[in-house]
Amino acid sequence: METTGNLDYLINSASIFPSDNFHNIEISNILENIQINAWAPFVLSREFAKHCDSGTIINILDARVNKLDTQHLSYLLSKKLLLSLTKTLAIELAPRFTVNAIAPGLILPPEGKNHQYLENKAQDILLKRPGSPSDVADAILYLINSNFISGQVLFIDGGERLTEKKHG
Repeated sequence: METTGNLDYLINSASIFPSDNFHNIEISNILENIQINAWAPFVLSREFAKHCDSGTIINILDARVNKLDTQHLSYLLSKKLLLSLTKTLAIELAPRFTVNAIAPGLILPPEGKNHQYLENKAQDILLKRPGSPSDVADAILYLINSNFISGQVLFIDGGERLTEKKHG
């Protein structure tokens, strides 16, 4: 910190997104996803809180944390854990830190898919169009500039969370 000065914000966004399901999941899949998608943000948040007087922590979830995804089971379990950690950290780190999460929906296509994939999937959500990385950036800036919000999740999903379709 002597070199960089004060840190004000921590955005935990690293993630893996493997395909697995009830029939082929192994404990190693679950542990790898938890390690990257939940444990790493937890450790980084703890270190951030140790070394900073105050600040903002934002965890990147996924709009599917409120739904089911039978084809990405270990991923979904790890993101649901990160959701719980977000709320726990908001309690533990108050009042010096705000801790929130953003849950993007159709923003970027999965590996091996193109923008048309997003356009097709968007027909199942309320706004009938995919979002963009700038929508996520705007939500991050909103939370950075809001010092009276903590323990919340902003869904940047075009209303996807309000539909009945499951993922997978």
